[in-house]
Amino acid sequence: MANTGIPLSTSFLQLNSVIADERANSYVTAADFAAYWTNHWNGTLAATMLALTVPQTEMLLVQACRIIETLHFTEPVDPLADYHLVYDSRQQQIRSVKTNYGRPQKYNYFQFLQFPRTLDIYQDGTLYIPYPVQAAQCEQAAYLYTFDTTNVIAGDTDNDRAILHQNCHCIRCGAEWVDVYKLTGYSNLKLAQEE
Repeated sequence: MANTGIPLSTSFLQLNSVIADERANSYVTAADFAAYWTNHWNGTLAATMLALTVPQTEMLLVQACRIIETLHFTEPVDPLADYHLVYDSRQQQIRSVKTNYGRPQKYNYFQFLQFPRTLDIYQDGTLYIPYPVQAAQCEQAAYLYTFDTTNVIAGDTDNDRAILHQNCHCIRCGAEWVDVYKLTGYSNLKLAQEE
């Protein structure tokens, strides 16, 4: 990828949802976010999300993407041992490809985010981000915005009130579990209000 001329320190502060980009920090644009919340089943939450300004939306999307990226959807690889260069005639570009095609890995080794993977290609060669990933980012952004910290006592991390429980349910296999988090500190998310 050619140098964009944008300093590295500021490029990650601006929403970049270009697929397979070296500096991408979101799977969803602000317009995609608005489209997702339009006609959402939770009308109250949708109205709250649609009332956000574009800078607020973009900041939430970047934070939500960072959280999603903590999960592992691709295999870690050794770039010196596992990748080789090939010409992709569908994309008309040279790209680095992992030699094991059976398991998901980044489409291009140099892309910043995990998606698109080598599995996320339409038959015509167009890359895409799976819709469940985009929906998860929109939902995670809403969760970040609506997370209530009023019951969390600042600095009180040594008692049971500093333990958070999250009920989880796997739609695919039906498994249910509870994740338990010990709070070691927090900061209340304050979004700048535009005038």
